[in-house]
Amino acid sequence: MLRFSMKKKNSRYIPMLLLGAFLGILMFLTAKEGVEATSTDAFCNKCHAHPQATASWKRSTHFDNKSGVAVHCVQCHLPPHGLPYLAEKAKTGFRDVYSYFFKDSAKINWEEKSTVAAANRHTFVQSCTACHQNLYPLGLSKEGQEAHLYYSQKTAEITCVNCHLSVGHFNPN
Repeated sequence: MLRFSMKKKNSRYIPMLLLGAFLGILMFLTAKEGVEATSTDAFCNKCHAHPQATASWKRSTHFDNKSGVAVHCVQCHLPPHGLPYLAEKAKTGFRDVYSYFFKDSAKINWEEKSTVAAANRHTFVQSCTACHQNLYPLGLSKEGQEAHLYYSQKTAEITCVNCHLSVGHFNPN
């Protein structure tokens, strides 16, 4: 008798557990779609506060190169996928939405935004090394080899953009 009443008691929770599992899966899929939709170049370019961002990116070697491979906004401006990716995506998203609605892009000092210090705040070494795993590829000049050796010894002090500032956004200067 005791066994029967326990089964009856537990069986009324099964529909709630199934509903909870269904809602959890639905929320996960919706969030996944949202993350993917807001990670496209088109999404970034819709309201980016920097008016020349897209044009300078399309003239850079991360877009216009011999291999035909385009590096996308989130590949440089967010860390590689994982939990830090989502946290940084949220932080960057809030900052960009705030800037779009509350800052006048004409009053922003774009020269200052094109410095190594600013680039280091908006790019991630882990993103660079996710694609550029071999710092000594065939055809790398002697000067490049020496620079990468120096970088390897000073990773706590310098980043990729110290030398490759205009790789992601072309700068004619």
